[in-house]
Amino acid sequence: MNALKFYLILYVLILLGYIFRFGVFTIPGIFILLLSLLLWWMFYLKPKLFKFSIDPYLLSYIVLVISIALSLYLLERTLLEPGIPNRPPNFLLIAQFIRTLLAISLIISIFLVFMRRKILIIVCLILFCLLTKILIIIASPNPQIDVYDFVMLGTKGLMNGVNPYSLVYTQMYVGVKPDYFSYGPGIFFFTIPFKVLGLDHRFSFVTTELATSIILLGQAIKIKKGGGSILLLPLIFLFNPITLYINLRGWIDPSIIFLFLLSILAFTSKNKVIAMFLLGIAISIKQTMIFAPLFFYKIYQKKFLLVAFIVSTLIYLPFLIWGQKDFFHDLVYLLLYYPPIHVSLSVNSMFYFFFGKDIPQVFFLFIWISTLFLILKKDNKDIGLIFPGMSLWFFTFYFFNKFTQVNYYYFFNGLIILCAYASVLGENKTYKNTKTRKTYQSKNG
Repeated sequence: MNALKFYLILYVLILLGYIFRFGVFTIPGIFILLLSLLLWWMFYLKPKLFKFSIDPYLLSYIVLVISIALSLYLLERTLLEPGIPNRPPNFLLIAQFIRTLLAISLIISIFLVFMRRKILIIVCLILFCLLTKILIIIASPNPQIDVYDFVMLGTKGLMNGVNPYSLVYTQMYVGVKPDYFSYGPGIFFFTIPFKVLGLDHRFSFVTTELATSIILLGQAIKIKKGGGSILLLPLIFLFNPITLYINLRGWIDPSIIFLFLLSILAFTSKNKVIAMFLLGIAISIKQTMIFAPLFFYKIYQKKFLLVAFIVSTLIYLPFLIWGQKDFFHDLVYLLLYYPPIHVSLSVNSMFYFFFGKDIPQVFFLFIWISTLFLILKKDNKDIGLIFPGMSLWFFTFYFFNKFTQVNYYYFFNGLIILCAYASVLGENKTYKNTKTRKTYQSKNG
C-alpha cells in the first residue's frame, strides 16, 4: 500500500501548486510543482526510499476533506468567472445552493470516518457532487470562453455538414484569429449525442466524470486487499477543487481520463484489443496521447499496439481527406508553432521570468526523448507499473513545454488517482499472475 499512500500525498502536493491561481504562474506554485515532479521521479526509480506509516484509509479521508474544503474555498472565484454575460435571473439562488451542497458534503466527509454504511454515504456524496456540476453549467449558459466556443460550434458545424477544421470561430482575444479547432475528431463521439438531445455539450464531460467515479467505486467494492483504502478515490476524483472550473469552461480532459480507466480495466481483464482500441479513441481526441500505447510495448505484441494507431487513423482520416490544409494547420502546425504563454505554470515560464527569454525547443526535445527512453527501458510488465510510468512521462512532457494550462494539471491529478487505483490492482490477490504480483511488490517496497 506504499504506492497508494505516495500517490495520495502527491495528489495534494500538485493541487497546492496550481489551484490558488487557477494555473497562472507564481514562484511558489512553480517550485511546488518542480518538487512534485522530482519526488515522483524518485519514487518511480527508487520506491523503497519512501516509507509511510500512516494508515491508507486515514490518509484517503484526510485528502478527501482537504479537497472538499478547497472546493468550497474556490467556489466564489469559479462562480465569478468572466465571460458569462447571460447569467440566469436566479443565479444567486443557484450559487447559494451549490455553496450549501459543498458545505454539507464537507461536514459529511469530516464525520465519514465515524459513520456506518459508508458505501451509502459515498453514493450520496457522489450525487451531491453531480448536482453541483449540473448547477454550475446551468449558472453559466453560453459562456464567451474559447474552449467552450470551439467545441460547441465545432460540434454544431459537423452536425450540419461543415468541416470543424475549416470554421472561423468567435474572436475572444485581441490579436488572436480563432480559425482553428485544436482537438481531434474523436471528441465528437462524446459531444454529438448530447447536442442531438438538445443539451449543453459540457454535460458529456460531467457524464464521463460520473462514470469514472462509479467505475472506481464498483472496483473498490470488489477489491479485497486495499478495497477500504480506495473506497474514497471516486470522491477525491470528483471533488477535485478545480473540477467545477473545468466543467464551467468545458475542457475535454475528463473524457481522456475516462478512456484511460476503461483501458486499465481491459488490461486487467486481458482484453488486449479492447485496451488498445480505447487508447486509439483517446489519441483521436488529443494528439499528444499518441505516445500512450508505447508504454505497453513490453507486454503486447506489435499487432496489438497497432490497433490503437489504426483506430485513431480511421477516425482522423475522413477529416484529413475533407480538408488537408485546414487539418494540418489545426492539428499539426499549431501544436508545433503555437507561441509560448508566459503566464502559465511551466518550466519555460519560470525561465522567462528569471532570464527574459524562452528555453530552446531542442532542450525540451532532449527531456522528452530521454525520459521516454528511461521509462520504456524499465521492466514494466504490470499495470501498477505501466500506468504510473506513462502518467509520469505525460506530466514531464507537459511541464517541460511552451505552456501548461490549468486543465493539464486537472488531467495530471486525474491520472494520479488512476495510478493509485492501478497500484492497488498491481498488488491485489485477485490479480491472477502471482509472479507478476511479486515483482510489482518487490519494486514498490
